[in-house]
Amino acid sequence: MKKFILFTFILLISKSAIACNDEQVFDGIVKSFESAIINKDKSKFLSLFIDGSVSWVGVHTTNDFENELKWANSKEGQELKRQIGDKFREPAKYRHSTPEIFIDSIVDNAKKQREEISNIKIVCDSDVAAIYFDYTFYDGDRKSHSGKENWQLVNTSNGWKINAVNFSIFKSKKK
Repeated sequence: MKKFILFTFILLISKSAIACNDEQVFDGIVKSFESAIINKDKSKFLSLFIDGSVSWVGVHTTNDFENELKWANSKEGQELKRQIGDKFREPAKYRHSTPEIFIDSIVDNAKKQREEISNIKIVCDSDVAAIYFDYTFYDGDRKSHSGKENWQLVNTSNGWKINAVNFSIFKSKKK
């Protein structure tokens, strides 16, 4: 019975993904997202999102969070906290942000940054869509972090727009 339920679920997911007639449009959104980061194009980047409030949440792996917490409570972490005061970023399992804060951090960084997206899965109907993929973020030539990312999109009168971004964060070991 479990195998039958699993098979039915996979079949439904597969049919939903195949039924998505706007796959080229979604591929274009993904490519625009990547190129806006590479080119530090704030206007292009923000045009991908719905007007108003967009949910943007990154979740650190438990191991990364525990290591960050351990460092923050170390002598070195406490010294840095004392030196920079309110600018010290306390460790958190997850963080809320916005597309604008994200792209501003890209634009303000002198290094070339990029996000490579792979293993894209799209499920949609004519009004809502979900895009799920693997990503790797690079800060200059160094791999900074990677994980899974999920976008929720809605079909507006101005086309498909991202209204929520959720992603896991697995930090790469510093060399």
